[in-house]
Amino acid sequence: MSKLRTILPGAVVVAAMSGFAPSAFAQAPGSAFGQSPQQLQQHLERPPAQLPPAKPLAKPATNAPNWNAVGSGTAPSSLPPPPAASAVPHPVQTLKPGAPAKTARMMPLAKEKLTKLAPERAALLQAQIKIRDEQNRIAQSLRGHAAGQQVMENTTANAFAQAPGRTSSLAAAAAARSPFSVRNAKKEDMLAKQPDGIWFVNGKSRDFVITSGGNVVIAGKGFGSAAGRVLASGLNGFPGGAAALQVTAWTEFEIDAMLPVGIRGVPDLDGISAQVFTATGKSFTLGNGKFVAAREEITLTTQLDRLILFQASPAWPWTMATDGGVHRQRGGPCPSPGTDDLLFPPPPRGFEVSGISMQHGRTDSGDGDDSFTPGYSVGDLDTAVTAGGQTAKHVRVNWGVFDSHTSLNLILSQLSGDQCTSDYQVEVRLVGPAGLTPF
Repeated sequence: MSKLRTILPGAVVVAAMSGFAPSAFAQAPGSAFGQSPQQLQQHLERPPAQLPPAKPLAKPATNAPNWNAVGSGTAPSSLPPPPAASAVPHPVQTLKPGAPAKTARMMPLAKEKLTKLAPERAALLQAQIKIRDEQNRIAQSLRGHAAGQQVMENTTANAFAQAPGRTSSLAAAAAARSPFSVRNAKKEDMLAKQPDGIWFVNGKSRDFVITSGGNVVIAGKGFGSAAGRVLASGLNGFPGGAAALQVTAWTEFEIDAMLPVGIRGVPDLDGISAQVFTATGKSFTLGNGKFVAAREEITLTTQLDRLILFQASPAWPWTMATDGGVHRQRGGPCPSPGTDDLLFPPPPRGFEVSGISMQHGRTDSGDGDDSFTPGYSVGDLDTAVTAGGQTAKHVRVNWGVFDSHTSLNLILSQLSGDQCTSDYQVEVRLVGPAGLTPF
């Protein structure tokens, strides 16, 4: 719908309209975007010349005050004339049908966010807690007899244990008292023959797990009766590369300890070690352990090109910016709404995509000349698509099209046309090691 501007007789009648450029889209009163229609008069007419500033009055012959002076004995200098207005091309002239605008820029986005969460999001956030609780259960079952139980289970081929009729003097002396004493004496004999050092952490000689808030029972020999120190070493990213465990019990054959909560900035790691430093200066190490970091969810709004494999709709090919923005702009005729595919190949170790949010462009109909074809929505996160031979998470983003129509049907009718835009921006949620980002 054209809008005509009425001026005085004798002047040239021009048609003014809005909606040629992103910053000049016609808006309906009360539009959420808060923009008002702008006229083309500033582009079609040269502004009138500015009047030069008034010259100062001549200085009176007498010693009367100079009312035009701004300082002692001075007169105000004239302001320089404004620079000549450069010719501004009509916005529609910069658009060719079916071609993107060279000066395309993102339109204001709605405050509302469309969000889809991965079905396994809760499980991802609870993964470390589940591992911690399992390690605590194991530690609880081993407390007080971890060393003796493990020695009994792992020395069945020991010649001392297998030789018929062989027993120690302790076992022989205890046999006259009770079977329980016999068992204890045999255990002490077996322990006496084992080497000093760490034998097991939570019942494992390798691939044991240490995690924040997790308890461990260290079985071995030579720890002494006075408490020393216990460290989890090999924690890349932690100050000094090692974290001290809180000791709750200490004996010659067993140490009970816990890694405190709140450790951040350390990824999941293989090859960590449990280290024991006794009060007498001895040290023992058991390696080939694992560290599992606490989990938290973060929102990634930068470097999304490193996380997302973007596949644009063939109906309107485009690219995604590093901040997750997809701004389509071209001249008419406008295409129909379409769908983009976002693939998430496996991120760095320990991180998993847990959700995606989208903000989209305007969905109103302007002042009646404009129109919007609905289509903005976000599909469910799934894993049915493969990328590069690997299973990847996948989501479909549907986009709509805003058509800003212009029609100057008088002298400048050749400038009639449409400007088509489609705007959205995504941000991605990730669950991973606390205090870290994937890139």
